[in-house]
Amino acid sequence: MDDFGYSNEVTLTEEEWDRYLSHKRRWCELQPLLESRGYRVPKEFRPERVSAWDKRPDGYVDRPHYPHLLEGTRISDNRPVMLKLSRTDLWEAAIFEHLASIPDADNHTIPLYDVITPPADPEAPAQWCVVITPRLTDCRNRHFEKLRDFVDFLSQVLEGVCFMHRYNIAHTDVARTNIVWDDRQNLLDASELKGKKTQARHVNQREENIIL
Repeated sequence: MDDFGYSNEVTLTEEEWDRYLSHKRRWCELQPLLESRGYRVPKEFRPERVSAWDKRPDGYVDRPHYPHLLEGTRISDNRPVMLKLSRTDLWEAAIFEHLASIPDADNHTIPLYDVITPPADPEAPAQWCVVITPRLTDCRNRHFEKLRDFVDFLSQVLEGVCFMHRYNIAHTDVARTNIVWDDRQNLLDASELKGKKTQARHVNQREENIIL
């Protein structure tokens, strides 16, 4: 069931099923590389599982919302991570890396752990890479107990948008489904936040926990 009470079960055409499988197979192919770089994916995405998905199931299946996204774990500290397949020709990974490198207190873009590009033939560059970020919490699961918490939430969202605009980058899709927060941290009220900002974003993680 989704947030509005509708069923997430759908029937997929052959074309939709093939597109869905292409992402799953790609994750299976990448599993050894990801594990060698320190990231563990669920057991169902190991290479030996590829053949289990060859046939499209009859009837209804769970709606495959985002097959290019996969939850995983950083092996070194068991930190939950999110892995995203990104096309190299869209420059998404490069933008991630650029924003993550800017030490600005208003930088509310998602932290970047790693970008992993599969080895490729020099004459045929890789078309996909994997962007790895912390696994964060949907802002729809955030319950505001005080008005000042909600005001601080909006302040951080606007700060993040303005930050990107200062560097000539447009988000273009600031929606509730694209705003997350780090639930390991506590929101502070705006007056405390303003007084505690530092130049280095990595020092400022506790206060700045709303992420675009």
